[in-house]
Amino acid sequence: MEAEKGEPMTSVEALAMKNLLTASSGATVREAVGRMVERKVGAILVVDDGKLVGIFSERDALQRVLAGDLDAEGTHLGDVCTKDLLVVRRNSPIKECVELVRRHGIRHIPVVDDENQPVGILSSRDFLSYVINELEHLIEQASVELRREELTDPYSLIGE
Repeated sequence: MEAEKGEPMTSVEALAMKNLLTASSGATVREAVGRMVERKVGAILVVDDGKLVGIFSERDALQRVLAGDLDAEGTHLGDVCTKDLLVVRRNSPIKECVELVRRHGIRHIPVVDDENQPVGILSSRDFLSYVINELEHLIEQASVELRREELTDPYSLIGE
């Protein structure tokens, strides 16, 4: 999706994965990890009563569950998910999101609406894909401009 006059998209709304993977805080780590593997995603949003209460990522599984020698069958997401969340609004500029990723070393950012309900999630993979697409677009534009310059006769206006 692009803004007017070929300007790149500037908000996260079109970038964010909208087919959210969620689980309640009472779900077990085993259940959550199984669903993450099935969907091939690195994080699951923890939602209770429609409210975002945390995020559980591959990093949480390694550092809090495996390294903490916890039982994945008996440990609930609410006990090991990240609760101190950094979120962005759906109309947040992409630059703001990239800065959060860089400054805080996070790989997933929940996207929320005006009522703070989850409407999407952004991953570092989404940002990489966006950057690659924008670079390809810029290269294509530069190639078209270069070709246009090559086809223009610099002497065609002399003598008119």
